[in-house]
Amino acid sequence: MLLAAGLQLPFLGELVTLLGAGTAIAYLCYRLRLEPVVGFLLAGVLVGPGGIGLVQNETLIGRMAEIGVILLLFSIGVEFSLEKLARLSRLVLGGGLLQMGATTALVALLLHLLGTTWPVAIFTGTLVHSAARRSSWVCWPSAAKPEARPDRPAWPS
Repeated sequence: MLLAAGLQLPFLGELVTLLGAGTAIAYLCYRLRLEPVVGFLLAGVLVGPGGIGLVQNETLIGRMAEIGVILLLFSIGVEFSLEKLARLSRLVLGGGLLQMGATTALVALLLHLLGTTWPVAIFTGTLVHSAARRSSWVCWPSAAKPEARPDRPAWPS
């Protein structure tokens, strides 16, 4: 794409496509009462090389993914309240330990039944738990402010 100043920005068309799809799908998710982050993830999958392929520039995809992670971590940090965490510490710690133990145990048992050795099965179960734990942080902003989402039950006090 050629600009008036004579500069050539070959990635500009793909960037506009990615931002447009992200905005449209995030708005659709917002209307469906889902977190906009889900829309951004879906937009990246849809227009990226694994989807319909409107965006092929690997460098652009990587940079936009990094910006997305930064914004996600920022939004989690803004919503994070040490006071609320202190009130919910028993629930958070208990639920976290239960998720960690159950995920690791189920994956390890399944892999062992399929013929994997116990050390490899337990290690893989821990990896699966770690991935599940990270993906659950996407839901944190809506869980942190139940009063802003009247369609969802509030956290216990």
